[in-house]
Amino acid sequence: MRLLLALLIISLECLSHAAEEKEGPIRLATAPSGEYAVDWTAPDGPPRVVSKPDGAVIAELKIPESEQSSGDHSMATPLPFISPDSNWVFVMNVDNDAPPPESFSRPSALFRRTRSSDGTIHFEAATPDRFDKAAWEFLDKELKLGRPDLPPDAKRVYSASFIDWSRDSARLLLSVGGGAWSPSKSEWVEAAAYTWYCYFNTRSGKFELTDRLRTADTRPERKSNTSDDAFALLAVVTNAESIGEEGPQSSPKERFDVVDKRLNDVYDKLIAKIEPAKRESIRNEQRAWLISRDTEAEIAALQMWSSGREATARILESKAISTEARVAELEKLLSGSQVK
Repeated sequence: MRLLLALLIISLECLSHAAEEKEGPIRLATAPSGEYAVDWTAPDGPPRVVSKPDGAVIAELKIPESEQSSGDHSMATPLPFISPDSNWVFVMNVDNDAPPPESFSRPSALFRRTRSSDGTIHFEAATPDRFDKAAWEFLDKELKLGRPDLPPDAKRVYSASFIDWSRDSARLLLSVGGGAWSPSKSEWVEAAAYTWYCYFNTRSGKFELTDRLRTADTRPERKSNTSDDAFALLAVVTNAESIGEEGPQSSPKERFDVVDKRLNDVYDKLIAKIEPAKRESIRNEQRAWLISRDTEAEIAALQMWSSGREATARILESKAISTEARVAELEKLLSGSQVK
């Protein structure tokens, strides 16, 4: 986790330094279809959709500013996440450097791609109000998250973070938070430390919960402060469900533990079977693979801008996938002529 946080800080610093060293837009993301890309001009310009063939600006993706934002603190780098079908763009701001409560606020917006009769591409906001606020209000209604007895001067702040797009682009998985700050007391009067999951269904145009998300949102482990605890990870969701593919959440730690044990068993059998002259070569190869697996898992979580439990879960998932492939390789060696 320390490596992940260090890499995240380095990435943010690189973006900042790149903006300082050269003028012009920074390429943030390219659509899977290759039709367009999202650029950003530091420090406060809105993200812009640029067509790939001729470089023409198609639209500006304006993220609503925080109601509590201070003029002394600009919002941080916007991050766009484009759906697999390239028809939707979710844009959020990473944490800014403002003091509470502004530091918690993470404005976001969802845009839908449309075409006019002449073929011109447009991007329209999915909700008239702040997307993060609308998501929290949906969850508050479903799960009764907010306190009804807040002081009169309490100001609510919201955050919405990207988790995943479903493969069919029908669902955007979000991690949503909300808290209340009292200016007179200069303190939180409703904790903003916890977040909950919800979907935005691009087909219905509404927020929703499936059984998987409702279970995760209501598990007591959701409010545990232990980020790498096996039980706490049961309340973590990292994969969006496609329409018609709803199901229970699998445990990333259990999946990794099972395949890691298989790896050790197969590796021990291989070392015992091969001729002594080849053992050191296999050992060196395995050590190098373990370093590569763990490093790539950290990078995979960083590329999704994950943190906390979501990062831990993604790292375990990535390690499990790599380990499953490695087990298959070693089993092939074990049964092949190379070990005779």
